[in-house]
Amino acid sequence: LCAGLVWKVGGGLFLLSLFSLSLSFTMKWTKLKLKMKLKMMPPTLSPPPPQTSSSSSSPSPPRFTWKQHGARRHGLVVSVSSRLQPTACSSSNHPHPHPHQLIAVVLCRPQGARNVGAVARSMANFGLSDLRIVSPMRTVTEAWDAEAVPYAVFAEDVLDQARTFGSLREALGDCGLVLGTGATSRKGLQALSPRGAAEGVIAEAVAEGTKVALVLGNERFGLSREEVSLCSHTINIQTSVPSKTKNRSTSEHVNSSLNLSHAAAILFYEVFTSSPRRPLGAPEQSTKPSRPLPLKAKLKLKDLLYRSRRLLDVGPPAGHQLRDDEESLTSLVARNALSAKDASVLFQICKRLEVLSGSRMNGLGEALVDRVGDHPLSAVAPELSLSKDELAWLERELHMKRDQQQQ
Repeated sequence: LCAGLVWKVGGGLFLLSLFSLSLSFTMKWTKLKLKMKLKMMPPTLSPPPPQTSSSSSSPSPPRFTWKQHGARRHGLVVSVSSRLQPTACSSSNHPHPHPHQLIAVVLCRPQGARNVGAVARSMANFGLSDLRIVSPMRTVTEAWDAEAVPYAVFAEDVLDQARTFGSLREALGDCGLVLGTGATSRKGLQALSPRGAAEGVIAEAVAEGTKVALVLGNERFGLSREEVSLCSHTINIQTSVPSKTKNRSTSEHVNSSLNLSHAAAILFYEVFTSSPRRPLGAPEQSTKPSRPLPLKAKLKLKDLLYRSRRLLDVGPPAGHQLRDDEESLTSLVARNALSAKDASVLFQICKRLEVLSGSRMNGLGEALVDRVGDHPLSAVAPELSLSKDELAWLERELHMKRDQQQQ
């Protein structure tokens, strides 16, 4: 009886300890899952403190932009109807951002996926990365991977970081200066050239740390009146044909507008060249700069060229011919920035010409006399552009040679 009682009490204690262990393990596992879930959740922004009458200034509420949810690369196509997730602006993370980080490119209602890819490529070429797309058409979203990505050569990062907005107002929420592009200027807005805008209002705004938006409209219709009303300036790219010009022969309007990607490239280039802090320096030289030729060597080269010119005379030159040749050769070598490498080629030509002609100062004339022989003189004159005096001398020498042969 005692043994059975001990057995039952021991079994009960064992089951009780096993239950307590399982309960402790379950509580620890639940606590760990809760911690992991809290880490994965996005941080919540605390509301601004309430205003008090004693404080003269209060902190401004956090700004938001709308970033589209979903991946854009490798088969996942962005849809306009995707769920939008609010994310805080990151402009305050960099107290001294690069000037190009303060410039946003906004495409309004684009209809060509290839144009979007080409615009992204131009942005990457000139150091821009903030691409915002407002209400893209289905032709863009459905052909994103097939057309936009292939045309964005070395600029896939720009497309991956691009944000989509439902309206232009949302896209311009953090921009202090807005410039719209168009084939014609709108009433009440100051029309600027790309260079004038880049060197003027854009440079001033970037210097002050103001976010700038470059807005480009639809490929076919451009910007709407409502979209233009949100712009502080318009940028007009002049072409050789004024806008709204008719061709008299066909009675049709001549196309004076540019392709979306072409206009964007022109605008980005002007912004890049006017920036005081370019991300890229001057183009690298393919070879080391050649050593310039000193004046003493230039004068020696002139003498060699003059002697070579005399070796090419056909008959005795006139006095003015000698003077003109010397002045022309002196001007040629003195006024041009010849390098030592380029001059070495001219030195070799002159020296080898002297070796071929030997000691004859009228080497070409004597060679022509030997070459013509019994052939007519017209067979040689056209290819050398001989003057009348040279032709006359050559004809006299030929007659003298033929008379000597007959005797």
